[in-house]
Amino acid sequence: MMELLGLHDDYTPDGRVLTEVISRSALPWSLRTAYPTLVKLGDAFTAINAPVGPFGLDTLAASTKALESSSPADATYTRMETQLAGLGHQRDETVAAMKDALYGAAFGGRPVNVREADALIRSADGLLDSAAGLR
Repeated sequence: MMELLGLHDDYTPDGRVLTEVISRSALPWSLRTAYPTLVKLGDAFTAINAPVGPFGLDTLAASTKALESSSPADATYTRMETQLAGLGHQRDETVAAMKDALYGAAFGGRPVNVREADALIRSADGLLDSAAGLR
């Protein structure tokens, strides 16, 4: 909504501009440049950042599985929570870089760098695979 109205905030919101539902001709040039990559980056961002996205659901399932474990000295729980913390840290770093690219294109007039965006998408795919493997 903010993009359509041309409004800007002093803070970085948690969401992203849903470029897929806005006519491309209504988008600023920085969102039209490298549009297919921008959409893929936005999808990857949502997949690892949304609480009910694949990453969120898989890590919740893994945490629940760890809680249900009755291994000696809670070894399974400790191991799983350590892995989840590591994935969470990696996700936070990737999301921060994605936000910078997405919001730079949406509100800063900086088109997405395709090579950097592709690396972030690969990072998100790796996080999704790792989270799914914990289930």
